Amino acid sequence: MRRWIDFSEARIPGLFSQPVRDLLDKKGLYAWRVASGADTPSVVANATDQEIGFLTVKVPQHAISIHPSPKAGVAAAWKSPIAGKIQIKGKVADADPNCGDGIDWQLVKISDTNEMTIVKGAIPNGGMEILSGKVASIETEVNAGELLQLNVFPKGDYSCDSTIVELEITEVEGLKRAWSLSHDVAGDLLAGNPHPDTLGNLEVWYFRDLSEKSPAAPPGSGLARWFELTKQTPHKELNEITNVAVQVEKELQDATMTNGVYGSFASARGAFWMPLKNDENNFSEEARSNLKKSKVELAALRNEVPPAIAMTHGLQDGGVPESPHAGVHDVKIHVRGRYDRLGDLVPRRFPRLLAGDDQKPITEGSGRLPLAKWLASPDNPLTARVMVNRIWQHHFGEGIVRTPNNYGKLGVPPTHPELLDYLAHRFVDSGWSIKAVHRAIMLSAVYQESSFADSNAMAADPENKLFGRMNRRPLDAESLRDSLLSAAGRLDLSQGGPAIRDLDNTRRTLYLMTIRSDRSNYRALFDAADPTAIVEQRAASTVAPQALFLMNHPFALEQAKALAGRATKLGGADNRKKIGWLYQNLYGRPPSEQEIRIGLSVVDAAKPKKEETDKAWLEYCQALLCANEFVYID
Repeated sequence: MRRWIDFSEARIPGLFSQPVRDLLDKKGLYAWRVASGADTPSVVANATDQEIGFLTVKVPQHAISIHPSPKAGVAAAWKSPIAGKIQIKGKVADADPNCGDGIDWQLVKISDTNEMTIVKGAIPNGGMEILSGKVASIETEVNAGELLQLNVFPKGDYSCDSTIVELEITEVEGLKRAWSLSHDVAGDLLAGNPHPDTLGNLEVWYFRDLSEKSPAAPPGSGLARWFELTKQTPHKELNEITNVAVQVEKELQDATMTNGVYGSFASARGAFWMPLKNDENNFSEEARSNLKKSKVELAALRNEVPPAIAMTHGLQDGGVPESPHAGVHDVKIHVRGRYDRLGDLVPRRFPRLLAGDDQKPITEGSGRLPLAKWLASPDNPLTARVMVNRIWQHHFGEGIVRTPNNYGKLGVPPTHPELLDYLAHRFVDSGWSIKAVHRAIMLSAVYQESSFADSNAMAADPENKLFGRMNRRPLDAESLRDSLLSAAGRLDLSQGGPAIRDLDNTRRTLYLMTIRSDRSNYRALFDAADPTAIVEQRAASTVAPQALFLMNHPFALEQAKALAGRATKLGGADNRKKIGWLYQNLYGRPPSEQEIRIGLSVVDAAKPKKEETDKAWLEYCQALLCANEFVYID
């Protein structure tokens, strides 16, 4: 019977079920939210003797604040434990006057058969209103079990709709009992939902999300008949409820006695059946058998690791559903980026500074797709210029525009504006082919210049702003690691797959995982881009730890060892030929006679033992890998 009554109570839908203690680390600020944990709808209580502010909301001492969801209202309700005349006092007040458009509200009386509006109104942003208007209070008749409910609905540009609510109900005759929402609930909001009154013996206060509807019983079922009959005999004492159940059972019973109300109570398979005690001796034979099977099944499930749930990320235009940003619409300017300081409403359009005033209005969608099309339009030269400048910077170390993130007045003007426009034009004409731009630059005469310039060029352009010579620069972190692996003959050129965390791996550095919190890794040591910042151009430093890495790190030593093995196998039997093979593969040139003599002095000085010879070749290969000629691009 307790289970049946609990189900009947569930016909009050949308009760908040997720408690939050010390909301946003505010001591004494408690909240109820819906099961999903969404920020709204919600109810918040200040249990302290001081006003508490959070975000832009201010909740007075011992007060209750409720916040609707974007699409539906929220309610604070009182379930009447009495029958007779009551007196109602209360008010609604905006708890967040910094933003929002105010709220609509209504006070309604809800019975099993109908819903009646007692009074309703609206307050603007920062406003306050007394429920009873110009009179002292509202008087009305209630039956036991009826709900007196204060609803708050979002209005206009939904946001910042936290609303302080007060509700006081006094029995006019009889015992003249009184109930106060703030007095009964604010001190211990999390005591439950429904929440008991101050005496603790009656659950009279409810907090609801009005977007949820009452559960409906299957048509023709005993449950449907039960609800139909109890509309005429609501909230009877336990023996009277039992009599109604028996009446329903007589009307709906069949040969098996399992489809009616009594069958639901009595059957071990029924939704409302439960043992009198937590003791298997109180179970029927059928129930004991089912319980044994369930225990075996539960033990098996606990021993099996559940399979991973397949998931994917998706995007949709129109903001986050069920949030203040749901839907597609124009929005107000956030002054200095603050959501609580809103400026004028601005229509969707491209930046006027770049696209001008003669723009077609954006009337469909958020504007992201038109923005993307405008950015990649052949009629917009800005995107192409930025892209080809980045590619040029990759090859020369400096861009035609030295400030690749800033093409405005505070940036540096292009040194060769006609060249920049020429490359941008070719980029667009090639179908936005990055490979075509690489090819055009690398086949040019300027790319084939040496980094050693004559004296006249050095005197005319010492900073090489006009690209009269190639800039000498170190390999970046990714290219250096890939070059070490390639020299060792171990570079894995396979494409695709997950990122790797282990540096001692043969895959290209492109697949080395970036961990933003880790700034002590290999790539940071060799000036890779900071993943926590916008980096327009990498730094080029020469510091002692870089040399120490190439001399001592196990990864570098492993590549030197593999390189020495390749030289022994592929370079030939003669040490002179091996040295020539190493220079050709590492530096792309034959060694000079002096370099050959230095190499022979290292490897020939080793003792005739094989391990000594292998060690000498290892150290010699490591020295070649540490040389500037391997690390720097001339």
